[in-house]
Formats: sequence, structure tokens, C-alpha cells
Amino acid sequence: MSNFWTDPWAGVEATRRIEIATEQNHRYLEIAGEPCYLFKRRQRGLPVATIPGSAEIEPDPELIGFYRVVLWDTTQETDRYPELSTVSLSVDGIQWSMAFDKNHFTEGAQEFAVDEWKDRVDVNNVEISNAVYAVLNTPPFTPGSIVTVNFTTIAERVAQVAMQPITVDDPKTARSLYGYDQFLNPNISVRGRMWPHTFLLGFPNVPRDLNLVPAGLELTAPLRHWTQAPPFSPEIDEHDVIVRTTNQRRYEIINMERITHAGQIVQQQFDIVEFNPDAPEYELVVLSV
Repeated sequence: MSNFWTDPWAGVEATRRIEIATEQNHRYLEIAGEPCYLFKRRQRGLPVATIPGSAEIEPDPELIGFYRVVLWDTTQETDRYPELSTVSLSVDGIQWSMAFDKNHFTEGAQEFAVDEWKDRVDVNNVEISNAVYAVLNTPPFTPGSIVTVNFTTIAERVAQVAMQPITVDDPKTARSLYGYDQFLNPNISVRGRMWPHTFLLGFPNVPRDLNLVPAGLELTAPLRHWTQAPPFSPEIDEHDVIVRTTNQRRYEIINMERITHAGQIVQQQFDIVEFNPDAPEYELVVLSV
């Protein structure tokens, strides 16, 4: 028998299994799924190149004798806000490496650090406008050198009111500056009732992950939230925002996983973390009609 022979029914059987799995998921959600709204976090924008020469270089207001290059400030459109981890910089055509921050430069190394200014003042206690800078290690940088910077923008069309504060202390608040777009579908019907712009989401009934057994406590895998795969449900990504129709509570999606069957995505599973009511996501207006 040829090594290239394949079962002619394998493709048919795989397709049938996918259809069965999809139908079962649909039935489960129709019976017990809850209609929810979805705010999609906007994705990264297009790469941009800025800072053509030394005209944009200025002294750093904190490190005396050091210089910085403007990447973004409040005079520019918010859709040019840089994603900090993507910044690359060269001086007179030589690529420099990125340091952890400007207080951890290696002496004499060709390094730069990205510095994000928010609600800060200079050495004279004068308020500095919110901005993002690339601070240059001095030496080897000297004034008059040509500095070129490249980076990826944080989002393609982020409105100023949609920009979210970066917060690392509280896991229940916003984590990014991306902005959001609501998932829209005006013709969705749930159990005979029109629920525009929603999708069905399965909420687990038993959130516990510890069971009492004769030998002690047994750790089990917690049940996860889930929905169907596109085109039956919207595509879900990390840090998207879920809004429940029953109580208007809002949640961030984390630990995203796509479940496959016969090579095709049939289910989207994830965990959710409820936002603090003071988080900016609670200011997002839900379109419900």
C-alpha cells in the first residue's frame, strides 16, 4: 500500500464531528447561556518612524547632563502613542540597546531607556506635560548626533477619552492604553427575544477548585467561562471586556484558550476578573439597541 494513501472517509468524518460539536455547544448555550456585551480591545497600530534628527533632542529634566528624545507628547494624536516595548533607537546609524530604566544605565554603554511621564514635575518643581521619551545614556551620547527612533503605535484609532491608565498595583483596574470597540450585531435573537449586540456566554455554576475528600483537600481544575468559536460568536482575546446584561457588571478576560476538535476551533474558554466599579471601563457606554 502506498505511503501516500489516505482514508477517503477521514475528511468526511472529521467534518461531521465538527458539526456535532458545534451543534452541541449551540444547544448548551441556548439553554443556559447568558447574553453579554463585548468590548473588543483595539489592537496595535502600524509601525511609525519619527525623530529625523537632533532637533528633537532636549536635556532630561531629572538626570542632569543626560538628554532625551520626544517619542510622544500631548500635542500629537493619541493614535501615535508608542508601545513601549517596541521602541528601537540608533545614534549616527548604530543601534543602541534598551536598558531597564534610566536609573540602571551601564557606564559607557550604548543604551537608552523609555521614560513615561505622567503627572510629574522637573527639578524646579514645575509640572511637565504628559509625554513619552527615550533617554540617552551619557556618555557615549553627545549633542549633535543624529538619532532615529522606530516604534509600533499602541492603537490605530484611540480616542483621548478611551485611553486607559496603566495600573500595576490593582489587578481589577485597567492595564493598558488601547481603547475599545463594542462588538455589534443588531439581529441576534436569544430564546425568542431580540438581544442586539450580545453573544451567549456560559457561566460556570461551581467556581470552587477545592474538594473535601477523606484524605484531605483535593485540587481540581476549575470550570471556565466559554462560548462558541466564530462565526457563531465573536472572536475573544485577552483583556477584552465582558458586560453582563443581568447586572451590568464588567469583567476582564484573562487566560484565553481556544479549544479545537478535529483540527478546527469549536470553543473559546477563558477566565474573567471583575473590574472595580471605579475602573475606567465602567465609563464605556454600552450600545444596547
